[in-house]
Amino acid sequence: MSAARSRWGSRLVATSSVVHVDADALTFDRVAVHDAHGERVLSVPQFLQLPLDERIRLNFQRALRFYQGNAEVSRQQALQSLMRAARNGTA
Repeated sequence: MSAARSRWGSRLVATSSVVHVDADALTFDRVAVHDAHGERVLSVPQFLQLPLDERIRLNFQRALRFYQGNAEVSRQQALQSLMRAARNGTA
């Protein structure tokens, strides 16, 4: 038995989840990802299908650029709209 399980009486189980978001609630319609694979442009559903840890890593590495039409949207504004959509039940 692991130390965590014996101490807390349960074990931690990693789960994955897919996030569904109403694209109209977001301030961006696509995401450019700059990583070891080069540059790729993802739609909102494609971006949300990336594992959460990868999205977080790319964000911290400043490897993401968000766009609405031809205009770049600030990373802060894009992520705030994503959090707001999730809180408001459109996610």
